[in-house]
Amino acid sequence: MQESIRKICVLSNDYKDRGLVLTHRIEDYMRSHGGEVSVVFTKWDFEKEEWTRSEEIPADSQCILVIGGDGTMLQAARNSYGMGIPLLGVNKGTLGFMTEIDSENLENSLEQLLLGDYMVEERIMLEGEIERRNGEIISNIALNDIVINRAGSLQTVRFDVWLNNSLLRRYNADGCIISTPTGSTAYNLSAGGPVIEPTAMAMCMTNICPHNLFNRGVVMSGKQLITLVNPGDRQGRDQPVEVAFDGAFKVRLHTGDCIDITQAKSTAKIIRLEPTSFMETLHRKMSNT
Repeated sequence: MQESIRKICVLSNDYKDRGLVLTHRIEDYMRSHGGEVSVVFTKWDFEKEEWTRSEEIPADSQCILVIGGDGTMLQAARNSYGMGIPLLGVNKGTLGFMTEIDSENLENSLEQLLLGDYMVEERIMLEGEIERRNGEIISNIALNDIVINRAGSLQTVRFDVWLNNSLLRRYNADGCIISTPTGSTAYNLSAGGPVIEPTAMAMCMTNICPHNLFNRGVVMSGKQLITLVNPGDRQGRDQPVEVAFDGAFKVRLHTGDCIDITQAKSTAKIIRLEPTSFMETLHRKMSNT
């Protein structure tokens, strides 16, 4: 048994929770049982293609209850990075690999939190540090993946992959996915990459539509350092590519730029209410698609 959770921060996606029906149900139940609830609103900015900045999450929250889908969970993990507050998702999305609660069982799930009847899983996150050829440094984090994609042109892109400062090889592909175990069931899975048990301390590199008959993904320890360098195209012209952190934060890379990717210093904590195995959950979710 864990400690009783009585102080909750609700991260509410008002596009998913129309009329704030679930938000109000959580507030009513927790407050009627002696709990405290704060509400933070967030939404996707379609024009800027990014999450609007949420209000500050109270540092003394015992749990962040996330209403939405996997995208909202990813954003919550990024916003609360380093705070050590566990996340619990209420599924209002589609597959909901990362969300634990169905809205029909909301009150029963809240009772489990009050009773301390839950588990907490540690999930590794990735840190990517971009170094431009002019010396500028840009860094960010991801719970699912860091993806390097072609930008603009429909041609394949060239990129050099270094592992712990040793050249692995030069690839020609549409891009490359560096995934955590949590993200292995997302874009990585669609691109033919392996599924990894979510609590494993590992990361995976999967190329997107590689121009190579014998290409295979690579699974490695999360402690490894992966460096991807943009060398330019075959004619020596600038080759613009895009780096996306969890599909939300995006940065353009130009010839001579590189990105270092490794395990982030802090993990994401995910609350589990049921002892269902990962493979059982995977089979159930994928059978519904």
